[in-house]
Formats: sequence, C-alpha cells, structure tokens
Amino acid sequence: MNLQTIAISNYSFTYHGRNQSTLENVRLSAYDGDFILLTGPTGSGKSTFLRSMGGLNIDSGTTTGQIEIGHKTSVAPKVASLLQNPDDQVFCTTVEDEVAFGLENLGVPPFQINQRIDHALSLVGFSSEIQIRYRDTNTLSGGEKQRIALASLLALQPQVLLLDEPTSYLDPLASQQVLASLKELKFNLSSLTIVLVTHKIEEVEQIANRFWQVKNRTIVENESFPFTHTLSPTNPKKDKTIIKNRQSAVSVFNLNFGYRNPDKEVLSQISFEIGKGEKVALMGRNGSGKTTLLHCLCGMLPLTDKKSYISLNGHSIRRLKDAIGQIGIVFQNSDLILQAQTIRQEIAFGYEHTKKKSARSNNTIDQILTNFDLGHLSEEDPFALSQGQRQRVAIAASLSSQPQLLILDEPTTGQDFNNLKKTLTQVSQFIDGYRADEAPSFLFSTHSIDLATQYADRLLCLKEGHLIFDGVPSQSTKKILF
Repeated sequence: MNLQTIAISNYSFTYHGRNQSTLENVRLSAYDGDFILLTGPTGSGKSTFLRSMGGLNIDSGTTTGQIEIGHKTSVAPKVASLLQNPDDQVFCTTVEDEVAFGLENLGVPPFQINQRIDHALSLVGFSSEIQIRYRDTNTLSGGEKQRIALASLLALQPQVLLLDEPTSYLDPLASQQVLASLKELKFNLSSLTIVLVTHKIEEVEQIANRFWQVKNRTIVENESFPFTHTLSPTNPKKDKTIIKNRQSAVSVFNLNFGYRNPDKEVLSQISFEIGKGEKVALMGRNGSGKTTLLHCLCGMLPLTDKKSYISLNGHSIRRLKDAIGQIGIVFQNSDLILQAQTIRQEIAFGYEHTKKKSARSNNTIDQILTNFDLGHLSEEDPFALSQGQRQRVAIAASLSSQPQLLILDEPTTGQDFNNLKKTLTQVSQFIDGYRADEAPSFLFSTHSIDLATQYADRLLCLKEGHLIFDGVPSQSTKKILF
C-alpha cells in the first residue's frame, strides 16, 4: 500500500501587498512513487506552489488551509527543493562541500557522506569527471551549477523532491542524463515522490504518471499528458545577400581568456564578426565557454591577452567602461540587473541614462510595456514577479536604452512557449525597425536549435573553448554539438 506523502487541504496564498491571491483553495494529494508534472503559463504560480510545499513562503505572504509533507514512518528528510535559479542555493566554495553540506547537517557518518557524494554526482552526469569534486563553484557554468544543486538534494534521499525547472540551464545531453537519473530513481526508490515544473513538458512525457496544471489560481489534476507547443523546426527564409553585405559592427580577433589558471584557457583563438542588424545565436554544451565569451564582449571580463581584440563599431572594448552605454546584456540570472522599485521605473531607467534622453517619451515606455505584455504589471515590484516575467522586464529594460549590441544569455529560462515567442519576436521587430546602417546587433546563447533556426541569421558553436562552427543555423548542426 502506497503511503501519502503530500496532503493539501483548501490551501490559499496571497503575497504581501497584493489584493488578489496567487493560489486559491488548492486540494491535492500525492503518494510515494508518484512522479508529478506541474504545468502552467509563466507567472501563473507554479514556483509559488513549490515554495509553499517546501516551506519557503512562510514570510512572503498570508496563507489559509494546510499543507502536510512526508510521512512519520520514515526517518528520511521530508522535502528537498531545487530552486529555479541555482545561484540562489549554491553557496559553498567547492563542489564537494556543496554536496556534503546537507549530509553533514543531518549527522550522516563521514564514510557514508563520501559514498553519497559519488553517487549523487554520477546521477547528474559527473561520474567520469574525478576533478569535479574540487572545482570552485564560482568557476562553474549555469548548467553545471544546476546539476550540482540537484546532486546536493539527491544526496539527501528525501521523501519528496520538488524540482523547479531542473533542466532550464542544461544542454540536451545533460538534460537527458538528469531525466534518465530521475526515471531511474522513480523505479528504484519507490518511497520517493517527485513534483517537477518545466516548460519543456515533452521531456518528461514518458516519466510522469500524474499531471497537475495551474488554472485560474488553483491547481487541477489532468487525466492525460498536456498539449505542448513546439517551435517550428524549419528554417525561415533569409536574404543571404543582405546578410553578407551588412556593415560590420562587432569584431572579435584572436580572443584568448582564462580565469585563475593562465595555463588553462576557457576561450582559445576565437575570431568572428557580427554585422549591423544581424541576429546571431551562440550554442555549445554546458561549460564550453558561452557565458565567458558574452562577458568578454561586454567588457565584464577584462582582456588580459594583448593580442586579443574586441571592437564595437570601431571602438575597442577591453574593459567594462568601454562598453557602458553601447551594449545591453541580460544575464542568465536576470535578477542581477534589476534595481528599480517598479517595472515602469526599470524600463524608464535606460532612457534617463542615455545621451538621447530628450528623444524619449512616456508613450515610448508605454509601448515597450505593451509589446512585452507588462502593461498590467507596470507598477509592480519586479521582484514580486515570476522568474520568466522578471526576465522579460530585464530584456525590455535593456532595449529601452537602445544599445548598439544586445546580448541575451539563455533567454528561454522560465519562459513558456507563448511568452518566449512573443519576447524574441519583439526583439527581432525592434532591430528590424532600424535602417540597415543604424540597426543594433543581436547575440543570444541558447541550447535550442529550433530557437536558433527560427530567430537567428547565423549560428556560432563553441566546443571546449574553441569556435567550431560559424554559419547558417540548421537542424543538422545538432550533430556537431550533441
């Protein structure tokens, strides 16, 4: 007989400062062995629900009803939560310490801790990387951090595992590895209950046995797998003559970069150009150097190799001050650039700090708010929104300052299909609205070849810090990387 691990009775939650509840009268139950897929549009309350089940919303708002997690017959930890942003929960200086931290606090014997670390790291695809234990967590890519955060939870062997977008930062191979491990856990650990939130719902179609969906501020159970949208795999028609004859905007020559170890280069002899108005996708496996390259382009990582050269419209960029006012970037963790009290103020900030301030107006700000479906949220605190909504705010704010180069690092994180399509369409239309000789350039990193083929004129692929492909994106490019 399966034991009940989740019991939710008439649960409602309202954030402080809001008149309307985010969740209302939720009534659900789950049992050991259940693998539950939780779906819903961006901003519907999925993360709020997971945080409530994990006990993380106690001080964030008012609640009614009851949530009970775990059963008394087990000595295992009741619940472990993977947050949407790995930076919010990875805090130890080394990978080994990060995975061991929870185990040490539970009083697990040292010899068992060592075994559990090895097992947990193997479950997230690090079984063959012996040195991963000793890596500084600050040197990990977003995808690598996400896998380490998940490993630290798997090591705890909880009764209930709550996963908020566990593959959002991962490349396809790493995603397959993590999902295969979760499938293995489902069949081999019958006492475990998993609740997983994702917008890539086709990935878990063969794993989940139950389907919850957020509808009208409550959560209902579906009898079958929910319908999913997919991006068109066909290449949009591009005028190759126009692309080829564009004026050069971004020039990168012989870019070499290493972090603390000068003998180990993260980027090696990278050279390419981007034309004015050109939309370029950047792909590569987790840890291949994508984010490092983007940070070099905007001057956040100062160039140390005198032979390396980066320029934007003829102006050299070697450090951050060279890029201020010229380049807009939205990080993987978009929260790092949000600083205003309201969304309207966030988007207006770019206008107020550009040399073209006199040419801007409230009408333009209102148009940006409307285009990114943020008008009804304009007076909200950005940090009161979901991660996907915050990312849209950050992108809109970056566009408001009209940069010469817009950089987006993994713009798909936390976005459902409709909002993702709307966001990238708005960015494309913004760029296409300029004259060819004045248009800003657009560079975005992604793990989705469908996204690259639909929204990019060109594709750059990195592998172990080397540029291995520079050409027109197509479905066959996946074979190069994955």
